[in-house]
Amino acid sequence: MVAPSTWWTAGRSEFTLRRESRATQGVRISRVDDETKRRLKETFLLANLGQGVSEPEKITEGLSGTSEPIEVVSVYNVGQGSAAALCSGSGVPQVFFDYGWPLPANSASASGPLCVPGSHGVEQVPIVLSHWDMDHWYGVSANSAALDVPWYVPDYKGNIGTMALQMAATLASKGLLFIVPDLGDLSLELPYGRLGQGKGSRKTNKNGSGLLMLVRRAIENGEGEFVFLAGDCAYNNIPPNFIQGTIHGLTVPHHGGKLNNKAYSLIPQPVGNHDAAVSVGHPNNYQHPDVAAIAAHTTAGWTVADTSASGHLSYGTSNSSPGPCTMPNCVVRTTAI
Repeated sequence: MVAPSTWWTAGRSEFTLRRESRATQGVRISRVDDETKRRLKETFLLANLGQGVSEPEKITEGLSGTSEPIEVVSVYNVGQGSAAALCSGSGVPQVFFDYGWPLPANSASASGPLCVPGSHGVEQVPIVLSHWDMDHWYGVSANSAALDVPWYVPDYKGNIGTMALQMAATLASKGLLFIVPDLGDLSLELPYGRLGQGKGSRKTNKNGSGLLMLVRRAIENGEGEFVFLAGDCAYNNIPPNFIQGTIHGLTVPHHGGKLNNKAYSLIPQPVGNHDAAVSVGHPNNYQHPDVAAIAAHTTAGWTVADTSASGHLSYGTSNSSPGPCTMPNCVVRTTAI
């Protein structure tokens, strides 16, 4: 067998992941028995870290202490992955929602650059991870500084994979891993909106049980208008009481991937600017975005913008349209939608 090759090294040589070649010459492959399958599935569980969930008050406290008010929601063009941020009026990230990057198989779609946590002098910018799919956290391979800030992650009970578990272990060793308890149909209220969770199975449905976020428009524009960040959670897995206001912006779930008919019927009705962002990169192995999914959002009244075509996108949460980041030497420039 060909010797293993380094796939990814990040963060002061503390976090190295390796991939074996798929060459199988001289290797005998046999079917794995059920007991071995079970043991393998239980190997890469978040629970194996021995760290319990955080108290809801700890989660709320950690996500509430932004250095500036949230006035802009930016959706970054990273390629076939997902990364967004809740930003100040000058475009400086205060909280990230996912910190993704394309998987190696979709590396040709990689774009960027992606904002580095703390690069604008805002220390300990937290990252909320919607779910454990690699393309939602693999930005740490591009910016190892992301391993030095707090992460708020869902308490998924199933197999999260060896790479995700190694990342979680690295964060836990620094005291930077905060596991959000099962929220059920409840939500955690934040100064700028609320954090919730999809109602899919916590053991078999990473996408549908992911964390969700609503970001409120500025108070002077009414407390009931939001930008909705869905991660990969289909609309039929959103708790019925989570969206209690009107939606003037959203990220289309699962990179615009195919949804079932029930999910299509539950697309939120837009108000205001009617803008929906699709975080997608080309080429990709998934045929994202799905033509029918985009058409369904258009029929529902949304104007859909594709990050691969339009670049970094941003929603204003106040009456004024967001401008580009004004920090010196910032290489990220967003387009208001």
